[in-house]
Order: sequence, then C-alpha cells, then structure tokens
Amino acid sequence: MQLEDYDAALAAIEAGLALEDKSIQQVLYFNQIVIYEYQGDFDKAASLMAIYKRNYPDDEEAAREYEFLKTR
Repeated sequence: MQLEDYDAALAAIEAGLALEDKSIQQVLYFNQIVIYEYQGDFDKAASLMAIYKRNYPDDEEAAREYEFLKTR
C-alpha cells in the first residue's frame, strides 16, 4: 500500500485473508476498504465497509471512515 501498488496490495490482502487467521483479519479487511478508496472505487469501499461494520461494530475508526464514505 505504501508503494501505491494497490493491485499488488489487494492481492496480498486476499492471500492473507485466505489464511483465515482471525488475529489479522480485521486489519486486512480494513486495509482492503482503504485501498478501494485510494483507487476511487467508493461504491466497492462502502459496500465492504457495511459488511465490516456488521462484523466489527465497536471499531470507532471504521465508524468515522464509514461516515466519510457515505458522502462520496
């Protein structure tokens, strides 16, 4: 993500999610949403955020991010 190679970052996230390691899934899902935002795909990011919020309702950072996405 830091190198702005978003396609590679998404591929790495998908590989990480395939491991089904609960200890890193939340971070990976959140970063996936951020990448779609950076790519300008706000519809995809908002769709994923709605799912994320159902799974992680106590994440305050995600709540702020969700408010931002709703304005796009």
